[in-house]
Amino acid sequence: MVFVPNILTVIRLALVPLFIILIDESRFGAALVVFIVAGLTDALDGFIAQRFNCETKIGAILDPLADKALLIAAYLVLAGIEKIPFWLMIVVVSRDIIILGGCLLITLIDKMPDMSPSKLSKLNTVLQILAVVVVLATLAGWFDLTAQLTIFYYAVFVSSVLSGTFYVWQWGFSLNRSAEMYEPKK
Repeated sequence: MVFVPNILTVIRLALVPLFIILIDESRFGAALVVFIVAGLTDALDGFIAQRFNCETKIGAILDPLADKALLIAAYLVLAGIEKIPFWLMIVVVSRDIIILGGCLLITLIDKMPDMSPSKLSKLNTVLQILAVVVVLATLAGWFDLTAQLTIFYYAVFVSSVLSGTFYVWQWGFSLNRSAEMYEPKK
């Protein structure tokens, strides 16, 4: 049972190339199904890991990596075929690069920062996912929310900027406190 969550995470990672291929082939309904299945494996692996106390260090690394791989792939590919605005893809991907870079930098300077997602970050992830779902469902002809897409785009933009800024501020504050602890007392 210990490895089940990690197997589900690896399956989610393996779905990313399939998702990209399906979008490239304009099979948007199938891509949406793969996206939803990947989301369900994320929920299931988290539930199993917590419920049966089988969280692992590798799972703690792979799970967010799989999440980000799927979302970044979605934004890159959908922007590449001009189904979401290029500027939105830049904001979404840049936020994750800044967070990853900041995490690595802080780890090198001090110690691994707290990577627990904030409520704002969780909201951002939900909005990013909803935007992809709405775009794919609209492209697949399941329903037409074309008129509402702009609202989703700006909601993702605002939440990405705010949550990214929050992490930078939080880590800067953490580094400042660490530096104060090491200052010689006068």
